Amino acid sequence: MKPRLYNAAAVALLFVVFAITYKLFVVPVYAYYGMGWRDPPAYMLASSLLMNVTIAFLANPVYRRPSQFFLMIQFLVVFLPASIVCLNVTLPEVREDLAFRMVVFMFIGILFQTLFSQKKGGHSVLRRRIQISKPKMIVAFLCFAVIILACVLFWLGRLFALTSFASMYDQRELLDDQSVGIFLRYGISWVIFIVLPTLLVTGLSLRGWRRAALICFGIVAFFILFGITATKTTLLAPVIIALIYVGLSRTRFSYVLNFALGFAALLAVPIAISAFESLDLVSMVYVGLVNFRIFSVPQTLYVQYLDFFSTHPNTWGSHISVVSWFVTYPFDSPVYALIGDYYYPGSNQTANSGAWAQDGIAGFGLFGIPLMSVLLTGIMRVLDYAADGLDSRKLGAAFAMSGLQLSNVSFFTVLLTGGLAIAIVLLSVVARNLNGVAPPVRGSVVG
Repeated sequence: MKPRLYNAAAVALLFVVFAITYKLFVVPVYAYYGMGWRDPPAYMLASSLLMNVTIAFLANPVYRRPSQFFLMIQFLVVFLPASIVCLNVTLPEVREDLAFRMVVFMFIGILFQTLFSQKKGGHSVLRRRIQISKPKMIVAFLCFAVIILACVLFWLGRLFALTSFASMYDQRELLDDQSVGIFLRYGISWVIFIVLPTLLVTGLSLRGWRRAALICFGIVAFFILFGITATKTTLLAPVIIALIYVGLSRTRFSYVLNFALGFAALLAVPIAISAFESLDLVSMVYVGLVNFRIFSVPQTLYVQYLDFFSTHPNTWGSHISVVSWFVTYPFDSPVYALIGDYYYPGSNQTANSGAWAQDGIAGFGLFGIPLMSVLLTGIMRVLDYAADGLDSRKLGAAFAMSGLQLSNVSFFTVLLTGGLAIAIVLLSVVARNLNGVAPPVRGSVVG
């Protein structure tokens, strides 16, 4: 009982910290994007807090399966901030009761995911010393990353630039204008979201020169890809992966507690920085990367998706390639481009949001939110089955980038473009090959 109460208290603290930092640091700067403060009724904020505390109390405090990592991202990075932001969006200013109704539907979705994650799936006992992959596959990942990086430097190296955050969209447009094959486009994505995180986590769990070599390679590779793709998460990837690795490895406390307190600390950094006037620029950059981009942008877009599809036809899943063979897509542009152009005309904004919005609301309205939660839960069960017998803590860190990607793009993009489907297949192969193998001596290639 105590761990669950601690989890609830930590999530309540995160809720308060986010509300304060959102109002103090995000609202005054990013009003253009619709991030305002509308002084929602007290009962709505109190209900949102109660919903978050309820999920925190119900969540299993013991981390056993990689699906639990995705659940925590969906809960703490998507639902918790959305339960505040959605009530305060000013572009558009939807009715408060409608915004609150959407928060309730999100709660139903995350509640389903939380309760279903408690159900045991017959997985074997966690083998803490088993690596997330076999040595041969790590070598294959390393070779694949080297090939992709070589191709990137050969065909796109001239685009490399350490752009400012203001000019990142210009850099991305230059990349979009390049005629590169589908192999390289998918290869870059798979390297960013699956291959390099796996190599970094493997490096963190090794010792000696192999540890240093893999970590250095991962950091340099992410830096090169940041210079080409100009994506903020690519720049921060090594730090994100390392923090999640540490958070999941500290087993003295509940992983829910670790994540909630960790996110609260990250969100509170601008409060500490603001005490030093000479660090105003640092504070602005930090707020733009963390408080704004990760915890406020996708959440704001939920309201815009809700408003847009209240007056436009739903896609009924036709925004997904396979479904579009059978259902006619009702628009001329992708969903994320439609929303961006509708609310930010002429800005070329890419309004990517999470699965609840981009797949759920766009496809089926509010009822699409719990529907997507059912689908997410099903795929996560498949992931758990595929990873049976492997170290789920290391896997959670290896899926760090996929988890963040899931919080702000279509779920089907994460599966295919992000490489999650391929990762599930590879994990299944590795886990089956390791079945019955005793844990190796600590410090070996797979230990």
